[in-house]
Amino acid sequence: MIELTGVGLVILPNPEFGDAIADDVTVNYRRGMDGTRYTFVRSGTVIRQTLTFESLDRNKMFELQSFLKANKGKKIALTDHNAVIRMGYLDDGDDAFTVSRRAAVDGSKGEFGSYTLTFLGE
Repeated sequence: MIELTGVGLVILPNPEFGDAIADDVTVNYRRGMDGTRYTFVRSGTVIRQTLTFESLDRNKMFELQSFLKANKGKKIALTDHNAVIRMGYLDDGDDAFTVSRRAAVDGSKGEFGSYTLTFLGE
């Protein structure tokens, strides 16, 4: 389970397709006056974690949407499915949920959707 803690608490299911974690690394190539090549590698301190949640029901989508609005630009804690706690910020990207299955007319099936969450950890 994924747990987001900030102003409020949201517990999300594990991402179906795993997560992607990437460091922000910059590589600069320079050439000196005598033709010597120099390589400068600067590793960033920001870890970008992308989580894609599929099959979120309607109530969970509303809960996540209100959490995102309440914590926009604020520092939060993310506890991932490996029990690793990271402090950081949510990326101010697209706040749109993708509805994958609409509710049935008779109400037997609910509405489900997906959301991709990008977390910038320290």
